[in-house]
Amino acid sequence: MKWLSFIFIILIAAQLSAQKYKPYEYKQSKFNVSGSYYWGTIVKHNSKFGPDITQKSHGFELSFSKITKGNKAWQRKLNYPEIGGALFMARFGDNEIFGNAIGAFPYAKIWILRRKVVDWYFRMGIGLAYLNKPFHVIDNPTNNVIGSKINNITQLSMGFDFKIRPELSLFTGLNFTHFSNASFQTPNLGINYVAFSTGFRYNPKPQLGGYNTDEIPKPKQKNFAKLAYSMAFYEYRTPNGPKYPVIEFTGAYARATSIVNRVFGGVYYAFDMGRLEYMHLFGYEYKNREAHMLGFFVGDELFLGRVSLDAYVGVYAMKLFEDKTPIFAKLGLNYHAVKFGETKEKSFFISAHMKTHYFVAQYFDVGIGVNL
Repeated sequence: MKWLSFIFIILIAAQLSAQKYKPYEYKQSKFNVSGSYYWGTIVKHNSKFGPDITQKSHGFELSFSKITKGNKAWQRKLNYPEIGGALFMARFGDNEIFGNAIGAFPYAKIWILRRKVVDWYFRMGIGLAYLNKPFHVIDNPTNNVIGSKINNITQLSMGFDFKIRPELSLFTGLNFTHFSNASFQTPNLGINYVAFSTGFRYNPKPQLGGYNTDEIPKPKQKNFAKLAYSMAFYEYRTPNGPKYPVIEFTGAYARATSIVNRVFGGVYYAFDMGRLEYMHLFGYEYKNREAHMLGFFVGDELFLGRVSLDAYVGVYAMKLFEDKTPIFAKLGLNYHAVKFGETKEKSFFISAHMKTHYFVAQYFDVGIGVNL
């Protein structure tokens, strides 16, 4: 769960430092283009991870981002973040086993601290990737970490942006990039690629001004009841086997801390049909409750207009048959019918989350919910 703690700390730091930046003192473009090189390694994050890691991995990225000018209250609160998209390519070490990856993802780049010469940033992106050498029982049996060619790509980055000239900057970063299909097709321990990156960013025609510096309003509603339903499908134990459904319900109390953020805590319940079927097939003596999960969680949600990013960590009060993991986590995106903080009306949202146990993804779910 260390990476979720890392996210929480950075999101809080970004909000606490937001008022220190005076954008009208610096030249800025409407958009920028950047290219970067990654040097790092695949990390063996699980005892079941079969292949040996003997070589370094290399990656390249081309990205485009829009500079927000504070026209929305959330932009001003978050220090005028950048919203963009990236095309990412990697040639993994031990290439005959892991192959290559190409992915694309939208991202948000949040400035933790901004100064005249250097800026400190945190960036997060979620998208899709194609990996060309997944597990194959005959052609690639050693790769027991990726079971399909189409996967999720999630990237967390932290780094520094050095301003060489108004139109040109050099940036460096430490990146954690995760590839996984969340057990939709097994095996699926996932690839965790940790890398150092460096590159250049071009800002065409930078100019002074154009920023909105109005006072940041308070949220109109501070206390919420948050209810949600979601469903996932995944393979249980058998490569190329049937896809089993998981049904989830969550209920939480949430408290707004600003126009862009709220913290929450609640109850989690899920029913896993795959575990129930497994006990039937292999003749285990079971009780119906052993296919159920019940837990409690706490989390944080960051809003970028109608889109929000949330992350939470929970502990099981009742867990699955043969499951020895006491802690779970979720990371996801939500799209809300109304903008956070601007109304007291009930609002519906749709969501997509990845559930993990430590660094191993269990499944992806999609769902609907309501804020009361």
